[in-house]
Amino acid sequence: TMMVIVYLQQLQQPLLQAVAGLEDDLNNNWKFCQDFTRPRSLQANQSTTLQLLAGFLKFYSQLDFTTVVLCPLLGKVIPRTVFLSTTSTQAIFPSIPSFLGPTGLQTDKPMCLQDPFELTHNVCRNLPEKAVRILVSHLREAAEVVTSCLVQETRPVGGLV
Repeated sequence: TMMVIVYLQQLQQPLLQAVAGLEDDLNNNWKFCQDFTRPRSLQANQSTTLQLLAGFLKFYSQLDFTTVVLCPLLGKVIPRTVFLSTTSTQAIFPSIPSFLGPTGLQTDKPMCLQDPFELTHNVCRNLPEKAVRILVSHLREAAEVVTSCLVQETRPVGGLV
């Protein structure tokens, strides 16, 4: 679910706002889940569900998870090198206390997806390297199948079922 959220946030025409943007819009009130009239509106995204699915699969099948942190707080993928020093982390997260150090965000794992509310929590910290490789392999295969459905000439008869 969190991977879907990050994908929909990082699109050229995002379908979801970054959590930090919602927090800024509501002056740190965190009631954004209860009042959908207050956050700023996003540009219309004309992508079909199939195009979004194909994009999701392609995006993550080509991403090198060992070099990035998925960050729903900011709605983007951040190079792990940013998290090596407090200075570079503070440049990206200026109003947030440091979440680095021995009890901080575990960026040394095969996959790092930062919890947008508990910034020291990598929700994928227990995922072993082999599981990440298998996930990427399945994402590649699924991307090929779904992408073929976008082209009339290669669309399987009867669709995906």
